[in-house]
Amino acid sequence: EHSYANVVLKASPSAGEALGTIRIPTALLTNSESLGKLTPGQPEWIISNERAGFSIPVSNEGVMHIPLRGRLSLMDSFGRGFVVEAGYGRWLLPGQSEQLFFGFREPPPPGEYEVQVLLNQNEGLPPLQMRQNIRLQSPLEEVPKPDKVSELPTETKQ
Repeated sequence: EHSYANVVLKASPSAGEALGTIRIPTALLTNSESLGKLTPGQPEWIISNERAGFSIPVSNEGVMHIPLRGRLSLMDSFGRGFVVEAGYGRWLLPGQSEQLFFGFREPPPPGEYEVQVLLNQNEGLPPLQMRQNIRLQSPLEEVPKPDKVSELPTETKQ
């Protein structure tokens, strides 16, 4: 089976304090038939001043590392769409969990959409697929309406 560890590299001068320390993840890979098991959660729409996009929790419940690679497609009822990718260059070790964030430069306009997510698994296995229909609202639509203060003005006695 594969083994995982961190190598700690410490740079220091011949005299004095350490200049820096870095942890380097390291894997001892063996010829194994074992596979990682990628388990995704439900996509969640996130919008704030800093970013807009979908966040999907993923975890590796297998015994081998998995490269994270995902693609999210957002299609409206007219067939127009957005495609974003996430996770490239990152790895999910056994027992590890991460959030994949599929970000948009600009939030899509409000409306009905179909979300399709493809998450690559191990080589030779088909990608995991998720589909969901959602309605994106304008941030202005989410502002709660104020409570009614009163029905009619009250009469005052003189």
